[in-house]
Amino acid sequence: QNMMVVTLEKEKISLVHEIEELKRAAQSSSELLSARLELVEAEKAAMTSELGAKSSKIDELVMKAELAESEKSALYAELEQMKTTAQASSDYLQARAEAAECENASLAKDFERMNMTSQYATPPEELFGPPPS
Repeated sequence: QNMMVVTLEKEKISLVHEIEELKRAAQSSSELLSARLELVEAEKAAMTSELGAKSSKIDELVMKAELAESEKSALYAELEQMKTTAQASSDYLQARAEAAECENASLAKDFERMNMTSQYATPPEELFGPPPS
């Protein structure tokens, strides 16, 4: 009986040592897992920060693209307005040029008529005599 108690006591001590070793191993594993978890959390925070920065950059690029598109549309509208103004000016100048050509032709005819009549006109001296002195 004594022998049995001693054997049981030895087994108990062995089991206690084994349990303590398991506790130390579990504690060590827990610390290792905690350190890995902290590392993963740090990587996650870095990735989230990087993603936020990229997202901000993308938002900025989208905003710049929208602004450029808006400016392009405004420039096209301005260009169309300038084309319309230029066409109106061209039409106006064309009409003025045509009117000037007509007036020039009329003046040329008048001048030609005046030349023709002056060739056949009698000089005033012949009609009225010499001018009084």
